[in-house]
Amino acid sequence: MEYIALDLETTGLDNKKDKIIEIALVLFDSQTYAIKESFTSFVNPLLLIPELNENITGITNDDVKDAPVFSELREKIESFIGERPIVGHNVFFDINFLKENNISLKNNRVIDTFFLSNILLFTENSLNLESLCSYFGVPFEGSHRALNDTIASITLFQKLIQLFHSLDEEKKEMLYFIFSQSFDSHILHIRDFLFGGEKKAKEREFFIKNILDNLDKKIKPQEKEIKLSSLESQKYSDIIEKIPTLSFRENQQKLMEIIFENMEKSKKTVIEAPTGSGKTISYLFPAIFHSLKSGEKVFISTKTKALQDQIFYKDIQEIEKYFSYNFSYVKIKGKKNYFSVYSFLNFFFDGLMEYEKVSFSSKIVLWLYQTEYGELDELNFYGDEFGFVKNVNADYIRVLSEENPYKKYEFYYKIKENLKEANIVILNHSLLFSDIVIDGELSKTMENLIIDEAHSIEDVATETLKKRFSLQGFLSVSHFVYTQHIKNNLNAEAFTKQVEILERDFSLFQDVCISFIAKKYNIRGDYIYFLLQDPYFFQEDFLGIVSGIIKKIENLILLLKEKKELDIASEIGYLEDIKQVFLVCFSPDSKKEFIPTMSYNEKYGVSVEYTYLNIGEFLQNRIWERTKNVFLLSATLKIGENFDYIISSLYLHNGFDFYSFKSDFDYQKQATLLIPDDLGSIKNNFSQISDFLMTLIEKLSGNMLILFTSLSAIKNFYFKANLPLKTKGIHLLAQSIFGSKYKILNLFQKKSDTSVIVGTDSFWEGVDLPGDDLQYLVIHKFPFLVPSDPIFEARSRLYRDSFSEYSLPKAIIKLKQGFGRLIRTKTDTGVIILLDDRIFSTKWGKEFFKSFPTDINVKQLKTKEILEFFEK
Repeated sequence: MEYIALDLETTGLDNKKDKIIEIALVLFDSQTYAIKESFTSFVNPLLLIPELNENITGITNDDVKDAPVFSELREKIESFIGERPIVGHNVFFDINFLKENNISLKNNRVIDTFFLSNILLFTENSLNLESLCSYFGVPFEGSHRALNDTIASITLFQKLIQLFHSLDEEKKEMLYFIFSQSFDSHILHIRDFLFGGEKKAKEREFFIKNILDNLDKKIKPQEKEIKLSSLESQKYSDIIEKIPTLSFRENQQKLMEIIFENMEKSKKTVIEAPTGSGKTISYLFPAIFHSLKSGEKVFISTKTKALQDQIFYKDIQEIEKYFSYNFSYVKIKGKKNYFSVYSFLNFFFDGLMEYEKVSFSSKIVLWLYQTEYGELDELNFYGDEFGFVKNVNADYIRVLSEENPYKKYEFYYKIKENLKEANIVILNHSLLFSDIVIDGELSKTMENLIIDEAHSIEDVATETLKKRFSLQGFLSVSHFVYTQHIKNNLNAEAFTKQVEILERDFSLFQDVCISFIAKKYNIRGDYIYFLLQDPYFFQEDFLGIVSGIIKKIENLILLLKEKKELDIASEIGYLEDIKQVFLVCFSPDSKKEFIPTMSYNEKYGVSVEYTYLNIGEFLQNRIWERTKNVFLLSATLKIGENFDYIISSLYLHNGFDFYSFKSDFDYQKQATLLIPDDLGSIKNNFSQISDFLMTLIEKLSGNMLILFTSLSAIKNFYFKANLPLKTKGIHLLAQSIFGSKYKILNLFQKKSDTSVIVGTDSFWEGVDLPGDDLQYLVIHKFPFLVPSDPIFEARSRLYRDSFSEYSLPKAIIKLKQGFGRLIRTKTDTGVIILLDDRIFSTKWGKEFFKSFPTDINVKQLKTKEILEFFEK
C-alpha cells in the first residue's frame, strides 16, 4: 500500500496566522518502505520570517522571496497526496496547516510517528525527530528542513513498526484491547496496520487481571529486626573492618567519624563537604549503624531526584552487599508521584477513549511491566497527558481505604507498609517540608534527620510552603468536583449554583486588581509580580469583596463535606488553602510572618499567593527543636571562612556544631580560571561579550556550558549566535528554546563535542557531567537575585545590611554551585571563564574571588590572549 510522508516548515506554531515556508511530500511503500516519488518546494509566505524561525529552520527570507505562493502549489499538493494515508512526526501540526490553507484531507488516515514513539519509548527524555533518529541509529541530515525530516520520518516509522513487532504477545494483546476501546478512525487505522487487520479483542477481565498480576510482583514486603542488641557495645570501626573491599579516603574517614560520634551523642551538626569527598557513603554507614543499634528510623532528605535515586539505587545497595547485618530502606515521595491502579481503571473505563487517552493509557500499561516502584516521573508526558496524570495518581483518599478493591496492589500502599519497618527513609526536601508543616505522618517519627544539598533548604522551603489562588486553578478543581457528582449520579445543582456565585465574585476581584495594576504599573499584557503592601488592597471597599469571597468559600466547603460519597478530600483541601490565601494576603498584619504577593499576566489573569517570611524561624520551631539528631550537609555552605550566612538564614544559632573539609581535588592541575580584562562593563556591553563568546565557541566547538542569569540574555545571545554557529556544525542548546533541562542534557551528552548548553537558574546546580563531556564553563554574570523580586524584597528587610548579609552571600553560594559543575572527579580537567568585570572593579568582587579554590590557576588576560591560550 502507498503512504505519503509529510513535513512542513512554517513561520510559527499558529496555523491561523502563521504561514508555510517549505513543504516536502514523499510517496513510499508501507511494506518495503521504498521511496517511489518526492515533491519539495519553498513557499513564499508574503511576510517576513521571524528571526527565531530563521534560526531554527535555517530558511531565510532570501530563500523564499522568489518561491511560489501556496495557492500556486495547491493543485499539485492535493494530487500528490490523494486519499493515501499520511505518515509524519507530529504530523497533525502539518495537517492542520494544510487544512487551514484549503487542502482537503477528509478521507486520509494518519499515522503519527510521535504517537507511536510516545507509546513504545515511554521513558525516553526526548521524542523529537533528531533524538529518535539518534536512538535508532538512523542517519539524519539536519533537523527542521522539510525533505530531510520527511525522509528521516519514513525510516523512523520502519524502526517503530519493527519495535512494536518485537513486543511479546501479552503486551500486544493489551495494546489491541486499548486501541479497540476507541472510535477514532485514525486509532483504528493504526491498530489494523499494526496487527494486520481487525480481530476480536480480549475481554475487560483479561485487561484488569493482567495489570493486577503484573502489580502483584512489585515491591515485596520488608522485614526489620526492631533493635540489634549485639550492636550495643560495638563502635563504627567494628563495622568498617568487616568491609575490606571498601576503601575510604582520608576526608571520607574523618567525615564518617564525625557523623558516627555526633549521632551517638545526639549533636546537631552542619558539615561543608566538597564535591568528591564521598559524603553520601560517609553518612549512610552511621545512619544504618545508628538505626540498627537504636531501633529508630533515620530520614535522609535530598533536593534533587538524581541524588535521591543515586542513594537508593546505587550507594545504599553497594553498602548492603558488604554489610553483615540486615537492614531495610525505602524511598518515598508525595502520593501524587505514584501510579494508582484504582485511579487508572476508573479513568480508563470512564468516558470516550480519545486519541491522546489511547497513547497515554498504552504507555502506562507497557510501563507497568517495567517499573519497580510506580513513580510517574519515570515517564515523560506531553500535551493533554499532563491533565491525565492527575486522574491516575494516588492522591485520593480511597486509594488507601478499604473501599478500594485493589488496595493491596497499590504502589503507595506497599511503600507505606514498608515505611513502617524501614531503618532508612529516603525522601526529598519538598515532601519533608510539606509533611512537617501539617505535622504529618513522617514528622511524627522523625527523630533522626540528615539533610543533604542543605544549601537549597531556604529556596525549596519557600516554594513548598507557598499557598496560591488563581481563577484557572479554582475552575479546574470545580470542574473535577462536578464530574465526580455526575459519575456518582449525585445532584450537582446546589454545587453548581455556589460555584457560579463564587466565579462572579472572583471575576469582580480580578477586574478591581487589574484596574489597580494598569494604573500603578502602566502596563498590560506583560507579567508583573509584586508585594501586596499598597494601601489600595486594605481599603474597606476592597476588603468587603475579599470578605464576601471568604464567606462563600466557607459555604462551598461545608456543602462538599456533606458529600460523603465523593472522593474529593484533595479538592476540599484546595478550597481551604485558597480561603487561607485570602485571609493571609489581605490582612494588614500578615507581613510580620508571611510574604503576600500578587501576579498578573494577560493569559492567566490575577494570582495571589503567600509563603513564609522567615524560613529559619519555621525550621527552628518545626525541625531543629523537635528532632534529636540533625545533620546538614552540602558542598557550598560557607562564605569565605565562616558559616555566618547559613547560621543566620536557617536559625542555626543554638546547639549546632560546624565542620568543613578541604577538597580532595588538585585544582592547580585540574582547573584554570580565565578572566578577560578588555570586555568593558558587564552591565552594558552585551554585544561585545556575545561576539567574544561566538569566537570562543567556534574555536572550541563544544563541551561547553554557558551560565547566564536571565532568560532574556539567553534569547538575545541565541538569536545572534545560533545561525552562524549552526553553519559550522555547532549546536546551541538553549534553555527555554530547546525544551526541558533533562532533554537538553540528553542531547548534549549524545553530541557533547559539537554542543554548547546555554542555561540559567536550574543549570547552575544539579548538572553532573563528569569526564570529557564538559570541559569549558563560562559564567556571564555574578548570580545576584533580582532586587525587584518580592520575596527578595521582603526578606531583605530582615537584615541591617541586606546587600552584604543576604544578597551577596546568596550569590556567592550560587556561584560556588555553578563552578562545581566543572570538576566532578579527580580525573576531570577544565577551564572556567568569568566575564563579570566587577570581580576587580568593586569592593565586594574580592568576596566572589575568594569563593574559588585557593589553588586554582588564575589568569587575567586580554580576549585575544584567551583565544591564543586555547590554541596552545
